[in-house]
Amino acid sequence: MSKNIWGAYLEDYGLIKIIIPLNTCIDNIVLKGEDYFEKLIIDKQESYGNELYLFCRYDSDIKLYKDYTVIINNELTLMLSLGKITRSNRFDIENYYDGTLGVVVNDNTTEFRLWGPVCKEVVLVLDEEKFNLNYTDRGVWKLTFPRNLHGSKYYYVIR
Repeated sequence: MSKNIWGAYLEDYGLIKIIIPLNTCIDNIVLKGEDYFEKLIIDKQESYGNELYLFCRYDSDIKLYKDYTVIINNELTLMLSLGKITRSNRFDIENYYDGTLGVVVNDNTTEFRLWGPVCKEVVLVLDEEKFNLNYTDRGVWKLTFPRNLHGSKYYYVIR
């Protein structure tokens, strides 16, 4: 039994690879996000066995920490997954961070910092209470509490 690899993959900045059944009719392909919508243009297509590979271009910069879907003919919806983009030089340059990470405790504040440029959501669980970290830039998620939390137990839930 062969494994189904149908999906949409972010291969590089401006390039999405879509793998769908070979017999799929293609009239319209769009990339949709929370506040984003763009029609994709097919640059190239190849077939392998019973699969059709579409290589599509898009013009705008999408945010790697946000969710996107590829919609084909208003019928087939595929979540956009990360592909080879994380192995590009541009990814390394745009997400390079050499600042402080982890937990920084001061007299009046505690700041949680986590580097996760491809995370879609980071939740801090602190004493059984959940708090969403905010994406800042360069792949860093942060949350600051207005008190000293030294010695508190915590963990992250990451999507």
